[in-house]
Amino acid sequence: MALLKIFQTKLNGSSLIENLVASVIIMLVFVIASFSINNVLRNQTNSSAKLDNHVKELTYLVVYDKISEGYTETYINWNIEVRGDNTKTFLIVLDKHTGIEKKEELLNAF
Repeated sequence: MALLKIFQTKLNGSSLIENLVASVIIMLVFVIASFSINNVLRNQTNSSAKLDNHVKELTYLVVYDKISEGYTETYINWNIEVRGDNTKTFLIVLDKHTGIEKKEELLNAF
């Protein structure tokens, strides 16, 4: 019997205007969050595209002997180095922040 009294208590409802205002606030929060996430992802993609273009440029320069083994440079947030042994040449890209190293063989680049 006590359970029935708990479920039968009256709750005050909210007006239509209050519901609309709450809905608009929630939608604004989600729109701002989605724009922020989109901006972060776009910036990361642009940064990666810049690195890829620079690596292609360095690959071209190595293949056509404009730069030689032992070449090092810092490009934005990456350390780039050209290393080689007797038969192969490698372009090594090291991310300064994460420490991730990417190694690309340049023997058959073109």
